[in-house]
Amino acid sequence: MTWPHAEAVTVDFIRCITDFNQQQFDDLDVTAGASSSYERLRQQEMDGRWDTCYLRWLDDDQLRVAIPIHKCRCTSWPDPAYDPRGWDLPDAVRAHCAPSTSLMLAGCSGRRSGLHADRIASGQTQLRQLLARIAARAADEGRCIIFPYMFSSAVEVLSASSDRVEPPCP
Repeated sequence: MTWPHAEAVTVDFIRCITDFNQQQFDDLDVTAGASSSYERLRQQEMDGRWDTCYLRWLDDDQLRVAIPIHKCRCTSWPDPAYDPRGWDLPDAVRAHCAPSTSLMLAGCSGRRSGLHADRIASGQTQLRQLLARIAARAADEGRCIIFPYMFSSAVEVLSASSDRVEPPCP
């Protein structure tokens, strides 16, 4: 990967939100508000239906990105609204969106969430590289990636990092 100041950059997966500085985490994406805050995600980690980790980009001591990644521990989706097989997706995609074969990025609780990337990371190619790292992890685990429940600002950042030109869903 290409990183500015590579000697001071750490990119890794973190198991627990308490490994982050709370203020830095909450400052990453203020558009999501309380539903995607440090405290809310800390509570989400205690929900036994989900196994949560985070992809972190740390530049010196400054947190740039903290993308929540959720795996469902259940054999069926905790709520039918979570089930991507009921969403407007191509049949071939929908068939593979079982809890055991999915990683949910950003949110998993039915509340909209943010991407947790600062303005510097949101506009750079590094975010694309971070998403590729998540995709590689998903592929290693035989999982697909689902981006549910995101605020428009997070969808716009994802679209820009993936060269996607479709407008975000309302």
